[in-house]
Amino acid sequence: MFKSVFQLNGTNNIMKIDGNIIYVCSDKNIIKIDKNTSKVIDCKKVFPKNGKSRDFIIDGDFIYFREFFTCYRIDSDTLTIMNEWKLGNDLRTDICGICTDDSNFYAGIRNGPLAIINKKTCQLKYYNVSDSSIWTIKADDFIYAGNVNGQILKIDKLSYQLIKYANIHKKNLKSMLLTKEYIYTGSQDLSLGIIDRETIECIDKYKNCHKKMFYLVGKWKNYIITASVPCGETKVWDISNHSLYKTINKATWNMTMKDSKLYMMDGGMISYADMNKL
Repeated sequence: MFKSVFQLNGTNNIMKIDGNIIYVCSDKNIIKIDKNTSKVIDCKKVFPKNGKSRDFIIDGDFIYFREFFTCYRIDSDTLTIMNEWKLGNDLRTDICGICTDDSNFYAGIRNGPLAIINKKTCQLKYYNVSDSSIWTIKADDFIYAGNVNGQILKIDKLSYQLIKYANIHKKNLKSMLLTKEYIYTGSQDLSLGIIDRETIECIDKYKNCHKKMFYLVGKWKNYIITASVPCGETKVWDISNHSLYKTINKATWNMTMKDSKLYMMDGGMISYADMNKL
């Protein structure tokens, strides 16, 4: 079902895909792999030590990394650290959710603040938009964020002021996916929310989407994909009627959709499956 792409020896591995390149942070290194040929394009030691709390975004010419309360901007061609920002002081002010748009890098800081770095000037500012930590954030026509209180926030992109919010879940709204009409939300209360983008009102909610914690992997054709690692399952949901289409008995914390292929990283193994053949 799943075909191997690459095997890494590192112990702390995170994968992201941009175009035809798979970017992997493996211990102290960043590795670029051609996803079509499985050949290593580049590999460079970037960090002075291993990191167990990293996440990153590929954003054109740069890669934005978060590690505890530090943000790095790395040249995606040379794999060189270009900028470094301390967005907090300790684990009480570490970075939670991150995203970018054409102008800014956005980071939710534990216990509420939103940090914004202007990509041209590198200027850093903070805005109070939430009463609790923002663990998932997306920037599109507005900034949409989900927090530990189970709320979804709609934030203006010019003033960075909170426009409206809605109480969606009983626990942490930890995962979010935007489509043209809806926002899909995943929560630690194990429910899947379907939210109207304009009004941010909850249209429907599915309780016990998985029996244990899950996250939103991505969109494929007219389907939404969720994954629960504790349950060892990936579920495919039909957008047209929001019903369960199929269940795949495999899941990892690092899965993504690209060109109708479901990619996953399991330990040091990168593999994929064609969704049309599952």
